[in-house]
Amino acid sequence: MNFDTQTQSPAAPLDVEAIRRHFPALHDGVTMFSRARRRTPTLLATFAGVQSSAVSEFLAQQGVNAPASSFYGYETSELLGLGEAGGVRIGLAPYNNDRDVARLLDALNAFFSRATG
Repeated sequence: MNFDTQTQSPAAPLDVEAIRRHFPALHDGVTMFSRARRRTPTLLATFAGVQSSAVSEFLAQQGVNAPASSFYGYETSELLGLGEAGGVRIGLAPYNNDRDVARLLDALNAFFSRATG
């Protein structure tokens, strides 16, 4: 995600949980992989019938950096059944804030509204 210079309030680590709660409403076939409660607040998501690269490219156009790949974890990606395509990696850092999370969720809503509408 991009740093939002307009606010100084950092995102809480549990914002990844807010994102996780929102995802099922976006797309029926969402799968999420994360250990954010115990580690870095990072989420890897896939969406059934949708290429991760298409989601990533759309998010980039909306100013959200959420790349798609296996992220050098090819073996793990294979074991999860994701192959080389991997998933969309969404990570929060101490400098992200609620507006960054809202921008991500708005962009995902726009992507899936466009894809299904």
